[in-house]
Amino acid sequence: MPTRSLLVAGALGALVCSMLFVSGAVRSYASATSATSATANTSDAADTSSPAAGPSTSASDTDATTRFQELGDRWYEDLHRIDPVTATVHGDHRYDDLFPNTISPEHRKRVDAFEREYLTAVDAIDPTALNDNDRTSWEIFRRDRVTGLEALRFPDHLMPVDQLFSVPVVFVEFAVPGGLTPFETAEDYDEFLSRIDGFAVWMDQAVTNMREGWSAGSSFPRSSSTRLCPCSKARS
Repeated sequence: MPTRSLLVAGALGALVCSMLFVSGAVRSYASATSATSATANTSDAADTSSPAAGPSTSASDTDATTRFQELGDRWYEDLHRIDPVTATVHGDHRYDDLFPNTISPEHRKRVDAFEREYLTAVDAIDPTALNDNDRTSWEIFRRDRVTGLEALRFPDHLMPVDQLFSVPVVFVEFAVPGGLTPFETAEDYDEFLSRIDGFAVWMDQAVTNMREGWSAGSSFPRSSSTRLCPCSKARS
């Protein structure tokens, strides 16, 4: 993979994490999926070698495992709805016409409710009823929900622009031919034009937030801020 592609991939990854304030979001679901797959493979191997191999699984254990797997699937779908940019990065193009105003008070409240909903849901599943792999995934999933809520306490929405991985610096990469955004039909182009409209709303919000941040003492140092324009021009 060319060096530029690696840099773009890293930048996009940072953008996704910063937009949702959900640390390790993809890793949580991947861990749960991997654990489910590993459990299934282990069970298949045991069934093949000997019908009596391995400990018996109670109905309550099976119910907890099923509920946790369904929770992960539901969370993954809701993640794409609340963050269409993440959906695009994951190859889900149902929301390519949307660009959420992630730094608005309304969206931050939505993210807060999203994290609390799934924290409550995962707490309703008894981790002791899960196998070792799924229990580890449960712990990671729960930790990420707690971390997401704690992250919302930090006013980084008042410092939305920097010279490295902020939205204005990275957004242009979504328009690169052959990149994450498909440009194969007229509808694809129309959807991206609609996403640009959402980006414009985000930029207006950024101006408002930065002014609030300056008044509140939440802003980047001048030495960092002055590098933004040159870096943005270089990236574009």
